[in-house]
Amino acid sequence: MAAKGSCAGILQGIFTTASSSKETVPKAERESVAVSVLGLEGDRQECAVDEDWGGHGGPLKAVCCWSADVMVELQREGHPVLPGFCGENFLLGGLDWEQVVPGLRLEVGAVLLEVTQHVRPCHKQASNFLHGQYSEISPVKRPRRSRVYCAVLVPGKVSLGDAVKLHVNTRGAKAYAVDPCVLGRSPRLDWWRLVLPSRPFLGLSGLALGHFLVLGLGLLLGRLSVGWPRQWR
Repeated sequence: MAAKGSCAGILQGIFTTASSSKETVPKAERESVAVSVLGLEGDRQECAVDEDWGGHGGPLKAVCCWSADVMVELQREGHPVLPGFCGENFLLGGLDWEQVVPGLRLEVGAVLLEVTQHVRPCHKQASNFLHGQYSEISPVKRPRRSRVYCAVLVPGKVSLGDAVKLHVNTRGAKAYAVDPCVLGRSPRLDWWRLVLPSRPFLGLSGLALGHFLVLGLGLLLGRLSVGWPRQWR
């Protein structure tokens, strides 16, 4: 499974939801775990995958990975962040984290992942940072420190100490970012996709046809507001 142009690291931490806790973070450390296309065995999410703001979990956000080296860097700056407290499933060490971007593939032991997006932190992370500055791991302000979500391409079992390989030749590849669950938009809001055809209709794209429908509806409402011409009655 190893690809040409790969660089190696190590799996330093495995975390899933603590079975004895109702909370989903901080996560409890595991020595080994089975990984499926829906994530780590025993892990659970507090929110649904199709929340309007993006949600958690699902096949495109099955595994959350973070850099152990970035965490150490933050701790040296005085941030009280600890392993598993930021919701990460895998803590990976020895990697150039700037290389870990959407589209890149990660080989963790027997498991193959593909990065789908950076993870936006929320206010629940505030206690992990000085003065509540959880923007320290924001992909907008500090992309080099951001966590990432991954899809599982090849399921399997991982253990602490497993080798991690970045398939650097996949860097820049198109990821699954067109999916509404990744973009943070609920599929149920896209009702117009059910109405408008995805393929051209009479030479018109769905978007163009949508414009015509909106224009027609506007003309109809306008006519109703002023009344129909006498000859149309």
